[in-house]
Parts: sequence; C-alpha cells; structure tokens
Amino acid sequence: MRTIQVVPADTEACASYGTWTRLTDLDPFTGEGWMCWMTEDLCMDQPARVALCRAAAPRPFVVESMKRNEESQTLLACGNGSMVVALARGDVPGSGEVEAFLLSPGEIFVLEPGVWFDVGRGARGPVYYYALSMKQDRPEQFRPLEGEAVCLLCPES
Repeated sequence: MRTIQVVPADTEACASYGTWTRLTDLDPFTGEGWMCWMTEDLCMDQPARVALCRAAAPRPFVVESMKRNEESQTLLACGNGSMVVALARGDVPGSGEVEAFLLSPGEIFVLEPGVWFDVGRGARGPVYYYALSMKQDRPEQFRPLEGEAVCLLCPES
C-alpha cells in the first residue's frame, strides 16, 4: 500500500486541480451577532445542485476508488470541522498520482472538470460538508484505483 502525507490546502498546492479559497480571508458582511463571508464573483461556471454530505473519520484513511465529474466543476465546501480530500488527474485514477489536502471550515475548493476525487473524510471526527455540481447525463461512478490502495497520513490536532 502506498502511503502519502495529507497537506494543508492553499492556493499554490491546489492550483493543478482547481481553485481553493479561504472565505474568511475576504471582507465579511456583518450585523448584530453575525458575520457572512461571500466570494466576490461567481465561483462556478454553471448552475449547480447542492448536496449535504456527512463524512466519517475512519482510521486509517485508505483510498481504493475515486469518482469524477467529466462535464462540470465540483465545489467542495468544508462545514463544521476539518476534512481530508484525496485528488488525482489522468484518464484513470492511478495510485501514483493521488494527493491529499486538509480543508478547514470556511474553505472551499472548486475542482475543474475531470479531476478524480474521493469522498471527504473527517480529519479529527465526523464532519459535514457541502458538494455542488451540475446534474450530468450519466451518473457518477466510483472507479477502483489503478495500482495499489493509498493510505493517507493526516496530522493530528
């Protein structure tokens, strides 16, 4: 089994897969008892469906299969706790190409069409996250990794 380190997401590390944004770096709208951070422009290039996902925190984190949206972007929005997302490029998801990133609450990641991704996983416990994508003509299907499974080493809190 191949083992890789999960790294914190940032603009540079994520650039080959899409656009990463920390919403809390932007100026918020505020009111009495609330704050709201919003992207300055549209963050996706098409209308999208919204999914609320609950992710467990199994140990070890093992990636054996991935899926992708070939026709549209996918937006992942970290919810109530840090999460791990594994990504790969290529015609098929190969274990040698897998990279993993740690997303924190308030961070979003817009994946470009064709990027392979695994389900999100809670970094320190179960988490909720949002996934937005365009409805596609064919359903997304998980495809086994070519080569061996990948174990993701996540830094502890």
